[in-house]
Amino acid sequence: MKKFEITIAILSALALVLNMLYIPGTNILAFILLMTYALLYYLLGFAVLNNIRFRDILKKDAYKETNVKRILGAIFTGMALSEVICGILFKFLFFPGAGFMLIAGLCCLPIIAIVATVKYVKTRSQFYVGILKRIAIIGGMGLFLFFLPNKILVNVKYRNHPERIEELKKPYQEEMRNIYQK
Repeated sequence: MKKFEITIAILSALALVLNMLYIPGTNILAFILLMTYALLYYLLGFAVLNNIRFRDILKKDAYKETNVKRILGAIFTGMALSEVICGILFKFLFFPGAGFMLIAGLCCLPIIAIVATVKYVKTRSQFYVGILKRIAIIGGMGLFLFFLPNKILVNVKYRNHPERIEELKKPYQEEMRNIYQK
């Protein structure tokens, strides 16, 4: 399952880069890949984070090296990572609610990182190293995108299409006008 996770992550990053280059069809490609990545963590986070192979998920022997706390921690971590990945997807596709999704996931990740760091110092288990790596990569990208204004993404993506930039600015200008009028 680790190879699948890495493959989906690399393909997702590539799809986002191609999306920012405004290549036709990459919106749907990015959507499919990032949702697959998010669903992998959301539904199978307990197995992915505990390095349990997909074909061994239903076998009792696969869980010998884990305990209930590690499985529950992996489920919670998978849900938080999934939320951040969905927020990244929404941010790149300019869907509403991206900021809320990012903040919801990013509020959980520091708590998980602190717990994982403390547990790693006590046990030196590679399980916690894997969690910290995922939090650093996915959480770092989510944090960067949270603070990156949508205006910059729009200007980069549609740099060769100024009419599209103006079209996307209109709702923001009307919203700001309504705020200042109140």
